[in-house]
Amino acid sequence: MSDKNTVHGSIASIRKERKHADLFRFALTGNKIITFFDPTTMHPDDADKAMQFGAVNTGTTWREALAVMVSAEDLKKVESEVDAGKMDIYEMGEMIGLYQEHYNKFYGTPEK
Repeated sequence: MSDKNTVHGSIASIRKERKHADLFRFALTGNKIITFFDPTTMHPDDADKAMQFGAVNTGTTWREALAVMVSAEDLKKVESEVDAGKMDIYEMGEMIGLYQEHYNKFYGTPEK
């Protein structure tokens, strides 16, 4: 019997084997393209916030959720769409649903 602790995994081996999905891109009006971050590369708190959009009683606004999903420049593009009346909450929900579906196809659906 050995007194050495056995290591069964490492962050290095996880990083070596990791595969990434293509980034999700979405076209707004006027062919303005926004790019969504891969949720698996986000800080865990940001990923939680991104997934809370549309959930009941979370207190996460669409701006708060999108602020962690896209760059500041892309958030301004979406805000401009909303402010100009070119995007409503239904379309926002559909866009975010497509974002989630895109990454779920590659990584699988998170278990609850």
